Amino acid sequence: MLGAQAPSRKLNIAAIGVGGMGTANLKACQGENIVALCDVDSAYAAKTFDLYPQAKVYKDYRVMLEKEKGIDAVIVATPDHTHAVITMAALQLGRHVYCQKPP
Repeated sequence: MLGAQAPSRKLNIAAIGVGGMGTANLKACQGENIVALCDVDSAYAAKTFDLYPQAKVYKDYRVMLEKEKGIDAVIVATPDHTHAVITMAALQLGRHVYCQKPP
């Protein structure tokens, strides 16, 4: 197939804060492997969790980053006051990061 991408060429993406803007960020990455999702409010994020049933679900980003060794990139779409801490944790593990900017 022309234009098809081998599964090994896809990124393994995790997202933190998927109840709001994180959902839109994930839609932009639908061609990649969405492997892990994290949100402290599972009820608010339930619709996003349902969109990616193959992804592992976490409440604590620290646990997710510790357990998910195959993550290539992380989307951070949490409230503004948590951006830096979460972004730094992912960067210190050598992950690429897209951080949702404040409105």
